[in-house]
Amino acid sequence: MLKSNVMKLISLSLFPILILCSMVTGMAYAQENESENDTLIEKPADIKKEGSEERLIYDYRTRIGIYISGSLVDLVGGDDSYGSTPFSIGRSSSTEIGVNWKTRVFESSNYIRLKYGLSIQWNKLAPRGNKYLVDDKGINTLEEYPSKLKKSELRFTNLVVPLYIEFGPSKKINDQNYITFSSREQLKVGLGGYAGFNIGSMQKLKYKETGITTKNKIKRDYNTTGFVYGVGAYIGYDVFSVFAKYDLSPLFKNQPEDKHLLSLGLRIDLD
Repeated sequence: MLKSNVMKLISLSLFPILILCSMVTGMAYAQENESENDTLIEKPADIKKEGSEERLIYDYRTRIGIYISGSLVDLVGGDDSYGSTPFSIGRSSSTEIGVNWKTRVFESSNYIRLKYGLSIQWNKLAPRGNKYLVDDKGINTLEEYPSKLKKSELRFTNLVVPLYIEFGPSKKINDQNYITFSSREQLKVGLGGYAGFNIGSMQKLKYKETGITTKNKIKRDYNTTGFVYGVGAYIGYDVFSVFAKYDLSPLFKNQPEDKHLLSLGLRIDLD
């Protein structure tokens, strides 16, 4: 366990260093190789005569869009690794919908972009077997339910602000000296994170007793951490990306062992 904690500490310490190195390297590469990063598409009507010096006008540096992501999520930490925890990874999921702004760092190059916005996360954990979550004087445990459960789910809703640095080539379009950029049908890589607040926690139970189906929705905090934050990364093509995100904040506070949400899934950006 000590080795696992040390490795986790090292990996978390290296993550911001990797982001900083990638950002510095990307900026230097973008400045030195601007003409190579963006493919210029110049329409026939825009070809300038020899000796003419017309001023280029660049499109807005910031654009707004929306995104949606879906993933399989698990609660990892200690001896529990992704896919081998008390929760069923096939029935545990995370959905995120948000609005984001994309700003290119340099006026004349779209190789490096900042993506930031506001999103809402719905995280769902489904215990294996016939278990449900019990808060015993501030300590959370999974215990056997007295009746046969048809459904047992924990749900956590967060409102977060994501911030990512995105790298990738673009098409540079010259339309009568008005320059626009398009990242459609291009590769992209994003590194960053998110921070926000938990705005709701709930446990849903469904069971049948004496022929009657009962549904219970228990709304309480279950010692859920109020301030949430984490890191993430994605790689994709066009509007689609595969991504991973990891909550640095523990899901439950003041527990004998910290456990964190880890998500792997698909992301769609419409920007």
